[in-house]
Amino acid sequence: MTAEFARPFRTLIGADHVIEDAAERAYYSSDISGAGDAVAALVVQPGSTEELAACVQHAASLGLALIARGGGMSYSHGYVPTRDHSIIIDMRRLDRIVEINEQ
Repeated sequence: MTAEFARPFRTLIGADHVIEDAAERAYYSSDISGAGDAVAALVVQPGSTEELAACVQHAASLGLALIARGGGMSYSHGYVPTRDHSIIIDMRRLDRIVEINEQ
């Protein structure tokens, strides 16, 4: 992965919320039961629904697989990449309830 690849995501959500480091990407690419078949090319941490939509749109335009990651406590490989050209979307910054629709 190159800095050029990550630059648009840094622009969309800020450099502090784009994880490029190989060791950190490997950590996010595993769950309690261990690592999968691949390591994500990038981990992004959007902080709003607008940032999330922008990240999804850009990743889709590049043909990347998108993987949503919540708290990181899964043991089912639900967020573990199966191919290298994947981006993990770490949802931890989306941490508030905006609306509850009781219907």
